[in-house]
Amino acid sequence: MIQEKETKKYPYMGCYLFTKVAAMYFSTYTRADVCKRCFIEKIEEDKELYEKLKATEFTVTNKYVTPKQMSLIIEYWGIPYGI
Repeated sequence: MIQEKETKKYPYMGCYLFTKVAAMYFSTYTRADVCKRCFIEKIEEDKELYEKLKATEFTVTNKYVTPKQMSLIIEYWGIPYGI
């Protein structure tokens, strides 16, 4: 019961900021918008990963990456730099 209230009160608790995840995978770029664009392009290129992410309600316009989505990305690409 308490966990339900916490989830409703803080719906993004445990989620990762999309731009932070992109920056961890594309750490050689200094601008966040470039990291994000490269991250999105790479996800869309990997058709199998992209389909699995879409099944978890992932879209490239999301502001956050859920723990489930993050685990899928790590499963396909490995652990990013800085995690």
